[in-house]
Amino acid sequence: MKFAFDIKDMDIIAPGIDDINSFYEDIEHFDETQVVAKSKLIAMMTARRLTIGTRLACEVAIRLLNLHSDVNSVVFASRHGELVRNYSILSAIASNNDVSPTEFATSVHNSAVGHFTILTQKQIVSSSVSAGYDSFVQGLIETLSTIQKGQKAIFVDFDGAVPEFYNDEIGNVSSFSYAAGFIIEPGESITISSTDMINPTVTDNTKALPQSFEFLKNIKNHNPFMLEGNSYMWQVQCNV
Repeated sequence: MKFAFDIKDMDIIAPGIDDINSFYEDIEHFDETQVVAKSKLIAMMTARRLTIGTRLACEVAIRLLNLHSDVNSVVFASRHGELVRNYSILSAIASNNDVSPTEFATSVHNSAVGHFTILTQKQIVSSSVSAGYDSFVQGLIETLSTIQKGQKAIFVDFDGAVPEFYNDEIGNVSSFSYAAGFIIEPGESITISSTDMINPTVTDNTKALPQSFEFLKNIKNHNPFMLEGNSYMWQVQCNV
């Protein structure tokens, strides 16, 4: 598989990182235990109803939309989605307690992108993707399928902290809330191609930074680099 695209803008929020500039200043000393910044663009009462991962995803997407109001579509990608809400629902059922209607209604994977379209009243094509550790790359592919030449899209890769209950099942994976956003256009400045990986080392039990973090860390240098996925190595080539 091989595909190409252009990036017109980037943004990110993560523990101790408030934007793309602070990401490049602090990424070598990144500490996932630091505090995540409060929302500046989402009303406090609304923000409280969102899981942290969803709040960050919406915040980043809104910031990008404010700079690029003519986007044609939006795609959110997340490895774990609303796992926090799902755990809360299952815990309530197991304890014979009532399930919160709000939690039930917002427990589906595409609730984050739905919240974004509601908050912004933006009537555009929207989609939500989950593909394990490859969610970022597969989200890029999905994003490109929603736009044509001359159009652009918001793409956000995000996740929230995984509940401790699942630690024994998923292993020592990186578990922190973050959202990395991009303005994507059809183009040729960045090419990603897949190569087979006979003995993959990144699995659901591997502690590794999200693909979008590795992408952002390396893309600034304009040198070729590799992203490791579930079953493939993804070679990233900058053509500028």
